[in-house]
Formats: sequence, structure tokens, C-alpha cells
Amino acid sequence: MTRREGPPPPFAVIRDAVERAQAAGVVPASTAARVVAALRAAGYEIVDVSDETHQIEFRDDGWTIIHPIKERLDGSLFDCRARWNAAEPGVRGRRELRYSEALGDWAIVGRVGEAKS
Repeated sequence: MTRREGPPPPFAVIRDAVERAQAAGVVPASTAARVVAALRAAGYEIVDVSDETHQIEFRDDGWTIIHPIKERLDGSLFDCRARWNAAEPGVRGRRELRYSEALGDWAIVGRVGEAKS
């Protein structure tokens, strides 16, 4: 067996491979379910998935939203409603992004790592 170089494959890649093996009859359904459950549990133990903070990073070439790891593990990433519809704020770096009921939209609440008041 050859050793795989680089980081381990994402959870979804492993899950899909196990499910394909189960569908092909190579792996029993009960084993596939246990493997997927163990992978999900391992991911939840390795990272702090209780943090559901979205971040937005402003760069010279634009911006990007960084989604919480929980959305990546539980499959809700593509259903995420986080958006940035406001104008360029004129700052660079990462900021916390939260939904504001008062504004009815997503808003910056502070620099990542700042203490909240």
C-alpha cells in the first residue's frame, strides 16, 4: 500500500467512498453506517464545532465568507444564508459576521479575536 501524501481527504470524500462501497456490495450497510458515524464523531471531537461564528475576510482583491466547521461536517454549508450585500467597508482583515434581526441582514460585529462587550 502506498502512503498518501498531503492532508487527509475531507469527510465528504471519505463518506462518499464508503457509501459507494456499500452500494456496490463490498461493505455491509451496517459497517458503512458505523464508519460514517465514527468519522463524523471524530470530526466533532477534533474541532470545536460549537462555534457557529461566520467570518468575513476583506482583502485588496475583494472579500470571502469563512463558514463555521459545523456547516462543513453536517452538510448544511450549501443551505447557509450568510451573505454580504453591503458596500466595501474600507477595512482589511477578518471580522465576525452575524445576522442582525434589527437590520434584517448580515452585519459586521467586530474584529475576529476581539473581546465582546
